[in-house]
Amino acid sequence: MKESTRLPPWATAPWIAGALTGLLIASVDRPQPAGWAAYAAFGAVCGGLAGSLWRSVVGAERPRLLQAALLSALGLRLALGLAWGSLLPAYGNDVPHHAAGFFFPDSFVRDRSAWTIGRTDASLLESFDDAKGDQYGSLLFVTAMVYRLFGPEVDRTAIVTALAAAFGALAVVPTWGFVRRVFGVGAAGIAAWWVALYPDAVLLGSQPMREPFVLAGIAAALYGYGLIRGVEAGSAARGGVRAGLGWIAGGCLLGLIVSPPFGAATAGLVGLAWVWEGRGGRRTSTVVLSALALLCAVALALTIRAWAIEGGATGAGGALSWWVAGVSFELSELARASGWVQVIFGQTPAWSHPLLATAYGLLQPFLPAALADNSGVALMRLVMIWRALGWFLGLPVLLYAPFASIRREGMRSPSTYFTIVILVASLLISYRFAGDQWDSPRYRTALLPFLASLVGWAWAEARSRRDRWLAWAYFLVAIESLVVGWWYAGRYYHIPRLSLFRTVGIAAVLGALLIVLAFLVERGRRPALDGPAGDV
Repeated sequence: MKESTRLPPWATAPWIAGALTGLLIASVDRPQPAGWAAYAAFGAVCGGLAGSLWRSVVGAERPRLLQAALLSALGLRLALGLAWGSLLPAYGNDVPHHAAGFFFPDSFVRDRSAWTIGRTDASLLESFDDAKGDQYGSLLFVTAMVYRLFGPEVDRTAIVTALAAAFGALAVVPTWGFVRRVFGVGAAGIAAWWVALYPDAVLLGSQPMREPFVLAGIAAALYGYGLIRGVEAGSAARGGVRAGLGWIAGGCLLGLIVSPPFGAATAGLVGLAWVWEGRGGRRTSTVVLSALALLCAVALALTIRAWAIEGGATGAGGALSWWVAGVSFELSELARASGWVQVIFGQTPAWSHPLLATAYGLLQPFLPAALADNSGVALMRLVMIWRALGWFLGLPVLLYAPFASIRREGMRSPSTYFTIVILVASLLISYRFAGDQWDSPRYRTALLPFLASLVGWAWAEARSRRDRWLAWAYFLVAIESLVVGWWYAGRYYHIPRLSLFRTVGIAAVLGALLIVLAFLVERGRRPALDGPAGDV
């Protein structure tokens, strides 16, 4: 009997859905007639990629919550990306990139440079000229290539925006796959929704920025590590090693192409996870770590080249000098932009200024300040509140995780490793950008799969053990925010308030009292908390 060559519905559905989505985007963007086919073709390719990714990670399962998270992630990013074209010129700040419908100045400069290269006979390799508006050149190259391939009929930016939205949304799937293998099903669902809805991830995914691609690469590499880890633990087939190495290589390569520093970070963090957990024998570890070290070396070489060129110097020394000079520049910009920072810096020794700026950057975007701020246009204030709410919900986890993970899982556990990665990375980023309200959160967001995994573990852990320490952490952050929020309200609305130093002192005292109260209340529940965790 002759076998049927008809493809099953699940194989063609993603392509069809992608093509229809492309046509929907075209109906909003309204390109010239020849451009509709380009939108449909682009959508079909993205749909096929999404379907292949889904089958590779999820298999025959049909987790409805994951489906909803993926569709929500893609829908939010696309809708916001298309809405900026109308909202920003009418309600944004009086700046060129908002007038052109771009939220971030980086995406505006890069898009205009790509449009210039794409519509002329200039070589696409000009994208790697640092004067063209892209530090590493690769994303500019891709954007210019899209314009070159689709031709002058497609004269808008929706296709490039949709590409970033697709990569940012697809990060939901491998993040879910990794967390499911390492921390359980319950934690995986939470992590998937965290990636899907995290405000800064949605905002960056609504624009042609590097971070959505980096985020997807890190998620892919983590999923690959989860596959190899499962084989080592005896819970997966041996074929998972080859597949896992492929996912790791693909994730690192994506990061290497878009942003060499994050390509190096991805390889390094996966390699450190292997060492941290003590996975594999000596020979296996040598091979894996050697391959990752090679990737790191290539990424670091490209990073040094880009940083040295931007800093007007050559070699590793020039790149390092540029990086250190950037810290001083950000400190001066922070002081220039805020009179209160000038007052604080004037009353504290110079050596403490980087430390104070780093602590300030860890809180950015700060919810009390965002809620009280009455300066600027309404749209940007709403965006800041939305972004701050996302970080506000993540901060208590960073207070809870160090103690819970070490006590319950041990020092060499993945939850402890993820906690250290997030805390160290957040400190380094905040130090480099000296409390900047945009760059610090932006680079933290690139590491979102780590934070989402930790949030998923923490929430599932607290729920399964009926552990109220996570709730206490949220209560502590809320109390501190209310106290400091009163100072911000007095600053913007001129109501009676204490000085900043007294406000910080009161917040510290109340925080200490709350911690003591929590210990007294929870002391009698400790034996129950040390019992075995339930299924998640």
